[in-house]
Amino acid sequence: MSGSLIAGLLTGYGIAMPVGGGALLGRVLTSHKGRLATALTSSALITGLAAHLLVSTCRPP
Repeated sequence: MSGSLIAGLLTGYGIAMPVGGGALLGRVLTSHKGRLATALTSSALITGLAAHLLVSTCRPP
C-alpha cells in the first residue's frame, strides 16, 4: 500500500494530512522499522481477534 493511498484513505476519514504528508508517511511505512512495526501491529491485531473469537464461541449459552 503506497503512502499516497494511505493518505487518501486517512483524508477520506476526515483526518487532515499536511501537503507532502502522504510522501512522508509512505517513506516511514516502507522503511525497515516501519515494515517491522506494521507486521507486529497486524500480527497482534489478528491474534487478538482470534483470541476474542475463541473466547466468545467457547462460552456456555
